[in-house]
Amino acid sequence: MKKTPLSPEQQLELIEKTIYKAKENLSNYSFDFVFWGWLIFLTASLNFIGLKFTPFEEYSYLIWAVTPLLGGLYTANYHTKRARKKTTVTHLEFFLGKLWIVLGSVMILSGFFSFFIELKPLLLIPLIAGIGALVSGFVLRFRLLVLGGLLLFINPLLSQLLPPDWNMLLYGVVVFMAFAVPGYVLKNNFNEAS
Repeated sequence: MKKTPLSPEQQLELIEKTIYKAKENLSNYSFDFVFWGWLIFLTASLNFIGLKFTPFEEYSYLIWAVTPLLGGLYTANYHTKRARKKTTVTHLEFFLGKLWIVLGSVMILSGFFSFFIELKPLLLIPLIAGIGALVSGFVLRFRLLVLGGLLLFINPLLSQLLPPDWNMLLYGVVVFMAFAVPGYVLKNNFNEAS
C-alpha cells in the first residue's frame, strides 16, 4: 500500500487532533492532578499542625512515610481498573504516564533517602514535580499547568522567606495550586467543550 505524504496543513491538523485526543483522555486523568494536589495539601497541613500545635513535632514527618505510599497504591489500582476498560492509548498519554511514574519514583526515593542523608526534600521534591508539571503543560499546551510547574520551581525560593516550620504549609498550598487547580480546570474545560 502506497502512502502519500501529508501536506503541512494536514500534518498540523493531525498534531492538533492528537493533542486534543490526549487532552480528552487526560481530562479523565485529571483525577491524578486533583487527587495528588489534595493529598499533598492535606498531608502537609497535618504535618504543619503536628509541628506547631502538638508535643509530637519530631514525629510529625512520619506522615510522609505513609500518605504517598497509600496514594501511590490507590492511584495504581485506579489506573489498573481504568486500563481494563480502555481500548487505545495515545503516544502522548504513554509518554506522560511514564514520565510521571519515573518522577514520582524519584520523589519517593528522595523523600526516603532524606531520612538517612542530609537532603532537604522541601527543596528537591518541588523541583522534580515542577519538571513534570512543566513538561506536561508544554506538551498539552496547557498554560495553567505550565504556571503550576513554575510555581513549584519558585517554591524553594519562597520557602527561604518564611520561618522553617511554615515551609510545610507553603509547600501544601503550592502543590494544591500547581496540581489540583489545573486538574479541575482541565476536567471542566473539556467537559464544557464536549
